[in-house]
Amino acid sequence: MRYSQHTEEGVIQKYVGHMPSGTYVDIGAGDPKEFSNTYALYEKGWRGVIVEPFPKYKEQLLAVRPEDKLCTKVITNHIGEVEMINTASVETDIGRGYKLDMKDRVSYKAPCYTMKEFLEEYPEAKEPDFLSLDIEAGEEALFEKCDFNIFKPKLMCVEYEIHHIDYRKNWEKYVLDFYDRVENIWFNQFYLRKP
Repeated sequence: MRYSQHTEEGVIQKYVGHMPSGTYVDIGAGDPKEFSNTYALYEKGWRGVIVEPFPKYKEQLLAVRPEDKLCTKVITNHIGEVEMINTASVETDIGRGYKLDMKDRVSYKAPCYTMKEFLEEYPEAKEPDFLSLDIEAGEEALFEKCDFNIFKPKLMCVEYEIHHIDYRKNWEKYVLDFYDRVENIWFNQFYLRKP
């Protein structure tokens, strides 16, 4: 069964999903199944850490994916607290846009920290087979404080375009020393760890 939004599961299968078991980190997980790049892996027996600060999804994620670990903090470039609008930080263009138009959107405060603190809390997430990253233009802040000598996903899928803006120019500089671009599906860029 297909859960991902734009057939991303096919690319995941090609590079790492064929393995009978593995680990993932899903940052900006959202709904436990719908548009998930990791739920098909979960069904297969893979396990990992899912990161989703939006309270709307907490109970669903815990109920549908009880064997995953759930982190409800935002991973960004500082430690503290961040204002969120639905799934976007107001520190991003997307979040600021949401704040201007609050129709059907929820504002809340979420604790935040950097990738360093995340990996200290979840050391099993240091070398996942797959990373799915969909954080509504918050990638630059996350990657800015991400040490790829410590955090070593084999395959990454990063949503890079929102509202016709390509955000790769802001954060790909942190990625390309360690990863090769391999495939692109809609607004998701796949990267494979260099040997």
